[in-house]
Amino acid sequence: VGGSSKFRGMSDRLHEELRSQCRVGTSLNVVDAWDPDLDAWRGAAAYANGSLKQKEAFATYVNKREYEELGPNRIFVAT
Repeated sequence: VGGSSKFRGMSDRLHEELRSQCRVGTSLNVVDAWDPDLDAWRGAAAYANGSLKQKEAFATYVNKREYEELGPNRIFVAT
């Protein structure tokens, strides 16, 4: 997200770079932001005012035990 995410080919490049870090068979989907200039701000505002909960969509944090148990794929997988 941000102005630089509007560069031509950025989604494909990000997908390929993330794919190289994932285990074989891991599902990965890169989605372009609806409004790249403001979406990060909107997400941070929603998080700050408590609109996002841990059980919704993606985890907002991963503690050490979860990371050691589930590894880096936990960060990319919806709960």
